[in-house]
This record gives sequence, structure tokens and C-alpha cells, in this order.
Amino acid sequence: MLYIEWASRVLTVLVELTRPGGYVPMGAIARGLGLPRQAADIAQAPVEGTPGHALVTALEHLADVEFVMFPNFDQGAGATPAGRDAADRGMRQVWAEWWDESHLRPEPLRLLRAVAASAERPEATWADVTWVEAGDVWRPDGTPLEPMDLDEWERLRDAVQDLNGKRLVQARMFGRDTLAVRPMLKGMVRALEDHPLSSQRRAGVLDWAGTAAGWGAEEQRLQGLIQELATAADADGFMDVGRRARELYDDVAAKVFRPEMVPDGTDAPGRRDGSAMLEMYTRSRFGGERHEAMRAFLRGLDRLANHLTHSESADRLTAFGTVQAMVLLVRFLQAADRPD
Repeated sequence: MLYIEWASRVLTVLVELTRPGGYVPMGAIARGLGLPRQAADIAQAPVEGTPGHALVTALEHLADVEFVMFPNFDQGAGATPAGRDAADRGMRQVWAEWWDESHLRPEPLRLLRAVAASAERPEATWADVTWVEAGDVWRPDGTPLEPMDLDEWERLRDAVQDLNGKRLVQARMFGRDTLAVRPMLKGMVRALEDHPLSSQRRAGVLDWAGTAAGWGAEEQRLQGLIQELATAADADGFMDVGRRARELYDDVAAKVFRPEMVPDGTDAPGRRDGSAMLEMYTRSRFGGERHEAMRAFLRGLDRLANHLTHSESADRLTAFGTVQAMVLLVRFLQAADRPD
């Protein structure tokens, strides 16, 4: 798991657990993330290289961008309104905004990417970043910055100061010529080789930011679907796109469906029966002849995703049509489900 994905997951769980004006105990956050039992018992600064330390790092970085409140271990942490908004819009959209606003000269950008690559500690279910000696990663060929050249040292210090001033790294100076740096969350995003929305560009899919509250989990699944399309290269890959589209179809149907939409004398649909849920939703929300085309669109999308899931002759065009239609479906339902 990449560190930026870990921080996003921490925020998503914290948003789900936070009550207005309240803090969530550290143990509850750790359990919500599925961390080992020992990681849930955080009474003091945890040891580096543990999931507890990774949780604290993510909370500190999320607090730096004002997405969470994290005063101390005893009080725990809580999501801020800005953090809720970020989770609802989807962190990939937030990453894209950070990427676009962080203008860097070539040397600071090269240093940032070298620091990020050296500092990241990815694990299967969590990730962390650690402190790095800037001089050890400064030179493109990887040789340490020794013996110390005054001009080179000045360039390194200027690059670190630039990154630190933009809150892309933290920096500590020890003695006269030792600089330790650790990338911040924004820094890890800017260090990416590709723009955060590049998967949409590679896939050729048109999307726009979702703004509806409470759709954070569905937003992440939609972006994962777009990524799946961007990397699919054969029938098996396109079938996987169809499977994920079908799962997302069921998820968004369950999101907008309400029990009172079930007609009298009809059994309530199952949790994975997106077709029935969306049929009942559209008949309740968009009844009458004038909305028949909308109901036909939803039925057609259901058939398209189902075909992709099971067809051995699945192709890129069908997969593209399914994903683009899913984008439209999610954005439409977000707009339709908005209270105003």
C-alpha cells in the first residue's frame, strides 16, 4: 500500500467514526482500520516501523492540512469539516489540486522525489514515511554528498528550504552540514511521477469532481474502476472492469435506495440486487412516462456491466462505454440525492 493511499484510508475511517464536535480514541481508530491488537493500544509515541507509528504519522500529516484534529494521544483525533469534504469529493481529486498548486523548480522536485522514494515504508495493509538524510539522496547518481562542496551544499540547502516552505517536507538541521528531511502528505503526492488524474486521461474517460456529502467510499471505488480500465489490456482485464462496474452499480443503488420505495405486495430486493433497487428508486423518484428514458438508461447500464462481467469476448470499447456510463450514473445520483 502506498503512503498516500494509507493516509486516505485513515481519513475515510475517521470520517465514518467521528461524531460532530467529538474525538475518536486512538484504539477505536486502529480497530476501524483493522490494525493488529497491539497497535490499538497507543498510550504514547509508538515505535517506528510499526502500524501504530504509521497511524500517528498519517494523523499528524492530515492535521497539517487541517483535515483532522489531533491534539494528543489521550484525546484521540477527529475529522474536521474540511476533512469530511475531502473524503466526500474523493482524495484523488484533492491530490490533483495539490499537484497542480505545487510549482517546483527542477532541483527541488528531483530532491523531493528522491526523498519520497527513500522515505516510504509500504506494507500490505499500512504504510509509513521516515526521516532521510538529504545529502544521501541529493546526487542523481546516488553517491553521498561527501566530501562536502560548499556550492553543492548551498544548492541542497536552498532546495530543502523551498520544499519546507511549501510544507512538502519537514526539515531538521543537525550541526553545520547535516539535513534530515521527511516528506509530508502533500510532498508524497507531488512526488508522484504521474498526475493523480492521469488514469482518467489514459483511459480516455471524462469525469468531474463529485460534491455530494457522504459519497466518499463510492468515490474511491469509482476512481478504482477508472484505474482498472486504464491498465486493462486483454479480455480478462476487461471482464474485471465489468465485475467492478457491476459491484459499483450495486453499491450506488444501495446508497440511494430506501425501504419505503418497495411497492405494496412486493418483496424488498437483496443487498446486491442493484437492478431491482434502482428500478424501484427511479419509479419512486422519477415516475411517469416522461422519465421512461431515464429508467431505460439505468436498465441498459445494468445489462452492459453484466455482459462485460461474463463475456469471454469483452473488448475495450465495451469496457470504456461501461465505465463512462458508470461515471454518469454516479454523478447523476449524487445530484439527484442532494438535499437541495
